[in-house]
Amino acid sequence: MKGLIITGLFICAFLLGCIGENAQTGVSNSITEKTDRYIISKVGEDFFSKYITLNSNLSRYNPPDELCIQNPGSCAPYLEKSNYYIVYSFKIPEKPYVDELIELTVDGEGNVIEAWGVPDCIINPNECDFPIDEAEARQLAKNAGLEEGMADWELSFHWYGGNLSTYVWTVQNTLSEHPSGEPYLASGRVVVIDANSGGIKEISDWVTIS
Repeated sequence: MKGLIITGLFICAFLLGCIGENAQTGVSNSITEKTDRYIISKVGEDFFSKYITLNSNLSRYNPPDELCIQNPGSCAPYLEKSNYYIVYSFKIPEKPYVDELIELTVDGEGNVIEAWGVPDCIINPNECDFPIDEAEARQLAKNAGLEEGMADWELSFHWYGGNLSTYVWTVQNTLSEHPSGEPYLASGRVVVIDANSGGIKEISDWVTIS
């Protein structure tokens, strides 16, 4: 009988731990349950379970920022209160270039304040196909007139926020470089390509001075 009591207490303690706080993140499970539901509302249950997992190493609790409290109006209002930074790993094994982080900032109740990297597959299923691979991105950039330049092109698959809020490929060349000068100066052009439709979203110049 004593053994049964001990077992029961162990199970109770274990369950309290499960509904209380994730030991790895320091974030309550009630918070991550809400962020799970938020992402699922955008991508769907099946897509979430296949490709998106909580990143316990990066997720964390953020206490109120003392500097923001002492200087109201100098920071975003949510920084004056406790909040959470919740990170998910987003990987599609059959498309290895899809290996990104989904980042959420939520308030003390788990309500989303900011979200980065969450595609809206429910409203637009094509937002989660990612049929454009690196080779196709190169060809599309070439077709768009991107010059060969002085060095190998730099390609990156990533989330593009702002007015696009979608996953893109950026293909960047280098047209001029002065590595021995003071300061270091380089410039070129970059093509932004929709990773789902293959459409050219933007072509712009870039300059680096360091």
